[in-house]
Amino acid sequence: MEMLHIILWMIYPYTVIAILGMGLVWQYDLTRWQDDQLPDSIGSRMLKKTAGGLLILSFLSGIAVIFFYSMANEPVDLFYWVVSLIQLKPNMEVIESISILSRIHLILLLTFILVVSLTKYVYYIFKPHRYIKKRLAQRNFQ
Repeated sequence: MEMLHIILWMIYPYTVIAILGMGLVWQYDLTRWQDDQLPDSIGSRMLKKTAGGLLILSFLSGIAVIFFYSMANEPVDLFYWVVSLIQLKPNMEVIESISILSRIHLILLLTFILVVSLTKYVYYIFKPHRYIKKRLAQRNFQ
């Protein structure tokens, strides 16, 4: 069981961050193409639907954490865990002290970021207002 915790809470977050960085570099390579010129294959549509499903699951688990558990120390503990990740000294005791629902939420969130990193929507993680503006423009155009 200890090996699973090491993989989930030490290796997986750094892997997600590395793939997010590669996805950002890949996205900037594709900026010369227009959205209409990019092929829309079955795989890309499936990846887009998977990312949407993960976003909904992550959102629902976050809402469940807020409503079903007392939120006294969990946000502070998660902040300390993220700081320990940034310092390259992940603190396993902090992550073990939070509720199982918060851990599931964190895994879903990391998996969502991982899947979105493989799509052309990775840019919208850092600038979501552009996605909203684009969707509103498409709705007004129709």
